[in-house]
Amino acid sequence: MEQAQNVGKECGQTYVQVTYDLGIAKTAYKIQATEGLKFSNLFIHLGSFHLMMAFFKAVGTFINKCGLSHMMIESEIIASGSVNGIIEGKHFNRCKRLHPLIALGLQILHFDIFLKSKNAEHDFVKGQIYEDLLEYQNKKISLPPSASTDLIPNEVLSELLNSYKRYVENSRQGNHGKTAQFYMIYIELISHYINLSRSIRMGDFEMFKYVIPKMANLFFIVNQPNYARYCVKYSENLNNVNKTHPGLEDDFYKGSFGVKRTDKPFSRIPIDLTLEQTINADAAKRLSGIAHFTNSIAARQRWSKSHSIRAALISHVLDVCGLRNLQDITAELQPNRIKIYGKQIADFIEILKANCNPFDPQLDKENLYNIATSKPASPEVADFLLNIQENGENLRNRFINECADDESRFDKPIKKNKVFNFAEAPKKKKLTLGNKVVELRMQRDLFGRMLGISLTHKVDIEKVLAFPLTPMPTSMCHPDGSICKTDKSQLAKLIEKKLDNTIDRQPSTFDVCLVDGFFVASDERCATNL
Repeated sequence: MEQAQNVGKECGQTYVQVTYDLGIAKTAYKIQATEGLKFSNLFIHLGSFHLMMAFFKAVGTFINKCGLSHMMIESEIIASGSVNGIIEGKHFNRCKRLHPLIALGLQILHFDIFLKSKNAEHDFVKGQIYEDLLEYQNKKISLPPSASTDLIPNEVLSELLNSYKRYVENSRQGNHGKTAQFYMIYIELISHYINLSRSIRMGDFEMFKYVIPKMANLFFIVNQPNYARYCVKYSENLNNVNKTHPGLEDDFYKGSFGVKRTDKPFSRIPIDLTLEQTINADAAKRLSGIAHFTNSIAARQRWSKSHSIRAALISHVLDVCGLRNLQDITAELQPNRIKIYGKQIADFIEILKANCNPFDPQLDKENLYNIATSKPASPEVADFLLNIQENGENLRNRFINECADDESRFDKPIKKNKVFNFAEAPKKKKLTLGNKVVELRMQRDLFGRMLGISLTHKVDIEKVLAFPLTPMPTSMCHPDGSICKTDKSQLAKLIEKKLDNTIDRQPSTFDVCLVDGFFVASDERCATNL
């Protein structure tokens, strides 16, 4: 903090902005509070990159075992081994790619159901209002949030968008069923991440201030107390910056809470992500990084202080030699990437339609269903998940009020909540071995254990593989034990395609006769009862 002040003094800055991850920010906030005026010219930011990762973890708690991960695996968007990293928010690049992708696929499904309710088709929308829709998309960016769609000259488009806006609100309120409401909440949560990312990329300070409390609501309800507590503090500091640091707000409106490493628009990224991609990445390199050849704190500090000079020299040499690769923020907009993402969305939508469309009006509106198993969640799980945003906001407001009444409340523990989600719903199977009760679960390192046993005991692999290696056969069940659903309709469609125009003809001969035994038995039982 003192070094940051010295840098600010050398640059002639009245105030200095510093960005820390949560672990360091907690200590920095406490030092700033206890030291009085000594560090009053510092404004401490929470690292947005780490904030996003924490938010992905909170979203993972919300969707855990709801069936989305199975749909992603079935549509080959991800591999089964990557699910835990996404649910726990550890794989940032996968999370930032997959969550918006899945949310977009769900929105397309939702819009399809809306069009069917209006007896409209995509061809009609594309043919009648496609160009006006693109024009409206460009205009909407410059319009205030309260702008009405009545400003659109195309009456058909205006009426369609207004009608869909009402339809979306009805879905969020649960008028179209609890399952539809659950996935509309998920879409809204992902929109918070998108808004945060967009606010940083565009330097939109108002949007940045708006979205931080929305994310804090989720932290409160899913038991992430540190981020919940300090997001409240950070949000308050952002709103009161004119009182505590007069004039600094002008820098915020210029986008100083992000780093723009190129001249291209929409290219700002979080400051802590920039550090991860530059100095931290350089420190971890095997050839030139400091982390691999010394554990001395003093040596690492000297390396960090001189890193900017070495980086400038190396960058100049690479520029002269034409070997420097600049950051390309348009990589995801390349035609090949767009084609891949489009195919993934289409496959995901087809899998959802073939299994359980969460927006299908034929679903029971009173139940919240797992879209992989079609099993309804318990009332406790449904109530918790469908009210997660409102309950989180209530907890945040209560915490703010308690801190206003008692200044010491901020550092006191935040009471944990009982989290009810789909992961808590299934009962775990247990087996008694000797005097111990062991939970049945799949072991990912089973062959590694067999290798260890083979060092001291003779292991007959042929005999071992004669027995099932999992609690439930993987040909019948998903890794969590839920039954795999067979898509018989797709098989029928493939057969019908090969028949061409002969599908309506009666077969000339019969080679096989299939009898539904259950139907015959139930029919005989009914006849007997009559």
